[in-house]
Amino acid sequence: MVWTRGLKFLFVNFKGAALRVGVRNITTGEEISPFTLKKSVSITNDTTRTQVHWQGEGADGLAAIAGQPVQLEFQFSGSLFSFWLAKTSCGESRGYTAGGGPGLDGDLDSWGGC
Repeated sequence: MVWTRGLKFLFVNFKGAALRVGVRNITTGEEISPFTLKKSVSITNDTTRTQVHWQGEGADGLAAIAGQPVQLEFQFSGSLFSFWLAKTSCGESRGYTAGGGPGLDGDLDSWGGC
């Protein structure tokens, strides 16, 4: 995948324990610091919208890798139902909701958790 400009946040729909995500340069296979598996903050819960975070300087958003071809590496115990990229930390997927729902103002998820 090529990380699209303007998309700074990674979200998951996950149920289980110890989900971690690493971002790799697709050409070299090397992890891109600080977005490594080791620096990924472990996610353990049952959620439909959880933002993936990394520890360390420069890990506050993924804008630094915009335009780069990357590969995401997921390590976890459980079920990963989906992942998506968002422009804001609200986690809006910009996807169709198949009929709307609570807190939505139309057929698209344009608000996320905000």
